[in-house]
Amino acid sequence: MSSFTFSAHRSKKATYCAIEPDFTILSKKNACVETIITMRDMRRMISIENIQKDSVVFLTWSDLHKAFKLFSVSPMLYFVKESSLRRIGIVLENTDSRPNCLIAVVASMECCQIRKSSNRSGYGLAMGERFYRVEVDFTY
Repeated sequence: MSSFTFSAHRSKKATYCAIEPDFTILSKKNACVETIITMRDMRRMISIENIQKDSVVFLTWSDLHKAFKLFSVSPMLYFVKESSLRRIGIVLENTDSRPNCLIAVVASMECCQIRKSSNRSGYGLAMGERFYRVEVDFTY
C-alpha cells in the first residue's frame, strides 16, 4: 500500500505545499492505439470538409434558404439541385413529406455566383455571393 507525506512550508515570500510519495516509478510503458480503416469503410464516411465528387454527405433542410444544404464546416454554401430530390420523390413545397435530413453521394458540382437581382430569389443570397449547386445520388 502506498502512502503520501504532505508537508507545508512557510517562508517570507510565499507559502507552498509539497506532496512526497513513498514510492518511485520503476518503468513506464507507452500506449499505442491503431485504427484500421478500409476503402469500403471510407466510402461510408460522411465528408464535412473538402467536399468533392463521390463524397458521402449529410443534407439538412434550411428554412432560411428554402433548400437542402450540404452540412459543411467551410463557409462556402452547397445547395442540392431540386432535380436530385425529385428523383426520389421529395417535393419541397410539401412540408409534411419532406425529411429534415438525408445522406447522399455527390454526383457533380458546379460553382455559381449571384450576378442578377432576379437570381437572388432562389436561395436568398446577396449579390456577388458564390455557392455550389450540387447534384446528388442516393445510392451508395
